[in-house]
Amino acid sequence: MRLYTMNPGVTAPWGFDAFETFDRLFAPLGRTDNSPAYDVAKRDEDHFRVDIVVPGYAEDALEITQEGDDLLVTGKAREDAEGTTYLRRAIGTQGFESRFQLGENVRVAGAKLANGVLSVELVREVPEALKPRRIAINGAPAIANKAAA
Repeated sequence: MRLYTMNPGVTAPWGFDAFETFDRLFAPLGRTDNSPAYDVAKRDEDHFRVDIVVPGYAEDALEITQEGDDLLVTGKAREDAEGTTYLRRAIGTQGFESRFQLGENVRVAGAKLANGVLSVELVREVPEALKPRRIAINGAPAIANKAAA
């Protein structure tokens, strides 16, 4: 089993069979200090979810854009309520931008916001022409793809 390092000093025991090279399906790009924390979860071979922590952001302050293999998640800066004086300020109000490189044939299937977490659903859709298939030998009937075997 190979280990894949996502962050310095943090390793995840995802082998090739278990997660099929995480970096080919999803990779962070251009993250800044104010980019929110995120998790990536695998539901099955072709369905993934990215959970991004966005405390205090309403739906209309968030935007998700997919252009080709690039995923961009932005949060608009939030304004303070007028007449409010903060004694401690730990929840950021500045906007953010998080960019991710999606793997080939991965698309955003949908998103939802609940309890300060933005969940972005990703689906890998491999075209039939690229799926493994059996080839007939000496005229034996061919099977369409590996799943039908």
